Amino acid sequence: MRRLAAALLLATATLVPSAVATEAPRTWALLVGCGDCPFLARHLGPEAYEARVRLHGPGADVRALEATLVATLGVAPERITVLSGFTDDAPLGNPTRENVLRALVRLSRAVAPGDRAIFHFAGHGSRVPDLSGDEADGLDEVLLAADVRTWDGEGRRIPGAILDDEIGVRLRAIRDAGATVWAIFDCCHAGTMIRGGDGALRVRRLAADVLGVPAPSIRGGFADRGGLVEGGELGGLVATYAARADQRSAEMRLPRGAADAPWRGLLTWALVEDLQRTKGAGDVFALDARLRAAFLAASFQGASPFSEGDVALSPAGPGPTTPRSRELPGL
Repeated sequence: MRRLAAALLLATATLVPSAVATEAPRTWALLVGCGDCPFLARHLGPEAYEARVRLHGPGADVRALEATLVATLGVAPERITVLSGFTDDAPLGNPTRENVLRALVRLSRAVAPGDRAIFHFAGHGSRVPDLSGDEADGLDEVLLAADVRTWDGEGRRIPGAILDDEIGVRLRAIRDAGATVWAIFDCCHAGTMIRGGDGALRVRRLAADVLGVPAPSIRGGFADRGGLVEGGELGGLVATYAARADQRSAEMRLPRGAADAPWRGLLTWALVEDLQRTKGAGDVFALDARLRAAFLAASFQGASPFSEGDVALSPAGPGPTTPRSRELPGL
């Protein structure tokens, strides 16, 4: 009888960890790197395209973040989707509007209660006239996918652009499926910015004149907010931005001063460095302060990264949180 009891205890002891591991919260990630826009290249010509549109860092950004998620935070590689670059040989891997939106929907169906989802976008942002009437400044923020084209006057839209409202709806769908969501936007959403060919810094905002977007009718004062998630619906969701609406989001050769340093987005570079050093300890509230310090250390004065939403969530992954203010002040 004792041997039978011991055998049953041993069997139970070996089965329980397996069951716990199967049911443990998981991290999923969708990483989007959009540096090339082939339709704009054909429209503008090689010289103007290289000077005003093409970005050098998004591909390196998503590769570095993917490697860090796997090696440092223990995310399973099969739960990471990467859309980056542009090739006719593998169209489903291109960061097009349809592929990005479809991948977000798939993510909402894959997550289980208690999971965590990360959405990362490295590329151009811009602004377009608000057609729905929900923006005080008359503008919608957009992410520019790889298949972006110039302004369609009849449809009053930028083909290939993804509206902030569209992103917000899909991120909330992931949250509503029971997962917490961390969205990271290494791009500009607005501002008066200057690009400079192959200079030391490039701005991740595509100017409205490049896209042929008409000037909007401003209905109210300047709205200094991220715009991709709404204030009343931020529980379980946090968004980290490279810059506020009136600031520049930059890519440059990093680390500064290093020989043959690759082009990187400043936000993603600082984030990867921090995650590798801290293993994601603490919460997004504390991470924000460290990211702002990293921007200052890189001698970049053009932006203050910030987060809004459930800043008590941990960069390390799913787990309990402590109450925090839902929006962080900028510097």
